[in-house]
Amino acid sequence: MFSEVLEERKKHEKCYSAMDNCSLEKVLNEIIERDVYKNDYETITTNLLFEVVPYQDAINNLKDIVKKCFTTSNKKMRSIK
Repeated sequence: MFSEVLEERKKHEKCYSAMDNCSLEKVLNEIIERDVYKNDYETITTNLLFEVVPYQDAINNLKDIVKKCFTTSNKKMRSIK
């Protein structure tokens, strides 16, 4: 499913993370390291959730996803630049 979504998003010029010259792994790690969406998550997203999930729990889940998706065995999903 990942590659199908990626191919669809590549068709849209504003989907920078889907472009061939973008390392999705690096983008996600930057989001994690810099808390890029922390304020948004805590002020907007939390209010939309049926069950409150603390920001750090969401980040830990994202870390797990990055680890699982970008291990050597899974690089076939998308080459990492």
